[in-house]
Amino acid sequence: CFNYSSKINLWGDEAFSLQLAEKSWNQIFNNFSDIHLPTYHFLLKILISVFGESNEIFLRLFHSIFFSVGLFIGYKTIFLLSRSPQKSLLVLLFSIFLPSFAFYATNLRMYAVLFFFSMWYIFRVAVIIAKKESPTKQEWALYLLTSSCVILTDYPGIAVFFVGSILIILKFSQLKKSNFIFLALSPVAILLIYSIHVTQAL
Repeated sequence: CFNYSSKINLWGDEAFSLQLAEKSWNQIFNNFSDIHLPTYHFLLKILISVFGESNEIFLRLFHSIFFSVGLFIGYKTIFLLSRSPQKSLLVLLFSIFLPSFAFYATNLRMYAVLFFFSMWYIFRVAVIIAKKESPTKQEWALYLLTSSCVILTDYPGIAVFFVGSILIILKFSQLKKSNFIFLALSPVAILLIYSIHVTQAL
């Protein structure tokens, strides 16, 4: 990733992200010309304020950390479901050697962050589904945290959330535990609040 980060040039969408991140918090939140949620640009604004916009290589490597941790969480998820370290390692190695790995891992857009939160959310869903007993309060808390993060990171995260929540609903509908179904869908409230804000602003 370092070798790739030191050679790639800033391209159009990345330049747009940096320009938007330099604006005020309110301008970022109320910017609807971008087709993405503002959450990532809040994070990028913090990074720029601490390390500076000119430190492009560091910014790219910081994104690669999100991507790398997401890969490790993906490995843990596959191991949890398959109980096969060989299969888990094979999938991990296959992902690392994909041609697009370095590009998305170091891209100054929301892809690496979205990948990280998606993998973390999927892992929390897998933990709940794999257990025979009811989830603990800590497991529900982590589920609510990760689902909120994946919803707010970017719009594709909403699709990831609904796939995971449907799997949880299918499990607990068979067990006739409606309170768990409500918990699985409760993060939708965050999306509704933001949707109301967008509607009113437009």
